[in-house]
Amino acid sequence: MDADSAMMTLLSGDNTDQYNAKIIESLDDANDSDVISMIMVMKGCMIPVQLYNDDVIDMCGTGGDQLGTFNISTAATFVAAAAGAHIAKHGNRSSSGGIGSADIFEMLGVQINNINPHAMLKGHNLCFLFAQRYHPAVRHVAGARRILSRRTIFNMLGPLCNPANVRYQLVGVSDYTMLERIPRIMSRCGSIRVMSVISKNGLDELSSTSSSMICLYKDGHSTVFNMSVDDLGISESPLSDIIPDTKHESLQYFVGGISGNATDGIVHTTALNAAAGMVVAGMVDTIPEGFDIAMDTIKSGRALHTLCEFVREFGDIAVLEGMT
Repeated sequence: MDADSAMMTLLSGDNTDQYNAKIIESLDDANDSDVISMIMVMKGCMIPVQLYNDDVIDMCGTGGDQLGTFNISTAATFVAAAAGAHIAKHGNRSSSGGIGSADIFEMLGVQINNINPHAMLKGHNLCFLFAQRYHPAVRHVAGARRILSRRTIFNMLGPLCNPANVRYQLVGVSDYTMLERIPRIMSRCGSIRVMSVISKNGLDELSSTSSSMICLYKDGHSTVFNMSVDDLGISESPLSDIIPDTKHESLQYFVGGISGNATDGIVHTTALNAAAGMVVAGMVDTIPEGFDIAMDTIKSGRALHTLCEFVREFGDIAVLEGMT
């Protein structure tokens, strides 16, 4: 069975979970062309979102690092939006007991199944696209993925199938083999600027707790480089700084990264990923340049203001009382 036939079979809803699990296992060694074929099938089954901004970016990760950090990419999304980037944040609930981007928005009182992404983007420079809402056919593989209980091809496909068909993207990976592969695949799918990142402690984000490897695709070619906290003029933080013990604490870390009322590890890690988003958006040329802007956006209160106004309109502002 070729890749696109396999994906059509998986998304049809006509098979048992056990049968689907075997098909998913057979896709573990899919090559780039296979992955592109599967992306096309998934996009053909999704509910597309037509946004009015051509410069919209996405900031997300493949997941699977098993480190249990707070939701860094979502916090960074609010900081980057406050700095001027336009972001269509594509995400889901966590399937591993952690905190996914959808979990964060729900904790903020946002009705993620009943939102207007155009109004969000117009009013706040960001919108949230709940994966289950826009990829309804993917529910047919949920049981098979639970049976396998490990990373599968869908961990890669999800971030590459934003319903708004964004052409600028920051993607965190937890597998070094994906670092250059993700931008290569996305460039063949029409992406203009893509950055993939992995921290050397295994985190599928940039962080101030470790040096990182980065692959940046732009102007038709990719560049791989290392970055350390020394490049930013800050000190390395312990990994424990960004790992909460409870879901409530995870929300506190998320808000703290945006408000600046948190440890250096939380704030610097949030700013660092916001900076990467600014590079992808074309706002700055380098991450250190973006980091300075992100830190100023946090310290000035602009990032927190963006969060509060967003929650005031689309969620429950009372949730933030006592956290800001």
